[in-house]
Amino acid sequence: MKYLLSTLLCAALLTACGEDPSSLPEWTPADHAQPPSLQDPAGRAPARREASVDLARTLYMLHCASCHGAGGKGDGPLATGLTVPDLTAAATREKPDEALVEKIRLGGAGMPAFGGTIPPDGMQAIVAYLRGLSPAED
Repeated sequence: MKYLLSTLLCAALLTACGEDPSSLPEWTPADHAQPPSLQDPAGRAPARREASVDLARTLYMLHCASCHGAGGKGDGPLATGLTVPDLTAAATREKPDEALVEKIRLGGAGMPAFGGTIPPDGMQAIVAYLRGLSPAED
């Protein structure tokens, strides 16, 4: 019954718009593809990539920058009197992503655990954001 009603509604709307439903082409998944000029080499739309970078930066600034600093150098406003690692140093850059995600999730050595605050994909986004920070002068 719902299918019949939705079909009749669509036909009525198309007729009201002056379109003959039988003259319309059949829908294909390609109808929703982005033109090649709007895709990056990985095939993602740039707006989505930019949104994920913005999300990662926002999560970092909300949860990490107060101690680690905006640039990840360990010089945040709450770092005074604490030993806060420089996230751009070789020692951190050499750690695998999984180890950094676990550190964010579990905390330790004075760092709070964010496992109940930041979702797993958010932690991975933060790690990806860290990888893009300017490296320390080692």
